[in-house]
Amino acid sequence: MLGEVGACASTGSARAVVGVWLQLKPQSPLSLSLSKAARCLGLTLLLAACSKGGVVKQAEGETIACALGGTQQFKPDCTVERSTVDATQVIVVRLPDGAFHRFEVSKDGQQLLAADGADQSQSALKGDRFEVILGQDRFVIPAHAKP
Repeated sequence: MLGEVGACASTGSARAVVGVWLQLKPQSPLSLSLSKAARCLGLTLLLAACSKGGVVKQAEGETIACALGGTQQFKPDCTVERSTVDATQVIVVRLPDGAFHRFEVSKDGQQLLAADGADQSQSALKGDRFEVILGQDRFVIPAHAKP
């Protein structure tokens, strides 16, 4: 039968973690120990889930300036990873919340083109950096990797 319900909500997040576990009626000393162990394990898992607080680990890579969600101010909150796929330069921009955007460098090297997703990118090479707009997000991406 269903028993206790434990819940917690992480600060600053709309997500909630809810744990429900069975309360077993002990029939013998062995089942009493197993019942306590099961409840302790359930509680431990619930507390571990709550303690994470919805924090996403910042991706490793070169830090770049970004203005997300239509904000005006650029902050060094995003990272970029560079690779080559089938002779095409690919740049992946990772956002602080774990989301990412993938771009391909145009054949003439003057633009970054959205490689997937519904939004098309607007970009221009200005000196030694690309200035990119994708939806409501804006990025300043160095044209070449930092040594």
